[in-house]
Amino acid sequence: MALMGHVYLVDDDHEIRLHLGNMLRQLGYRVSIFHSAVEFLNTAIKTSPSTLVLDMRMPGMSGLELLNALAELNWEIPVIYMSGESHTQEIIDAMKGGAVDFFWMPSAALPKSDSQKSMNCINRSAAKSSIFFH
Repeated sequence: MALMGHVYLVDDDHEIRLHLGNMLRQLGYRVSIFHSAVEFLNTAIKTSPSTLVLDMRMPGMSGLELLNALAELNWEIPVIYMSGESHTQEIIDAMKGGAVDFFWMPSAALPKSDSQKSMNCINRSAAKSSIFFH
């Protein structure tokens, strides 16, 4: 299978990182996983084409704060936010801040069909923004 692009996955929940990371790899994406926004800022290496799949709410630096930090560093990268619990205003702020898309994060408690819906969202977002090339 040809690799489709690079996904940076940032989430403080180990199970989410494991689950989404495995699903993305099965779809042919290269995946770099980070447990926090700070870890991403300190260790991520720019690759192209790439996108950032980012938890909205994390301890320390939030997803929105990371997006602002990346803007200050002139690192333009498409961002897809995910969250298990967000307020409408947070989602609006994320989209106004330049997010490509938003989806409710799957969890082990959700049926497989809900996880598939999240993966479909990532694929649609990638196609819409032309960030991945075959």
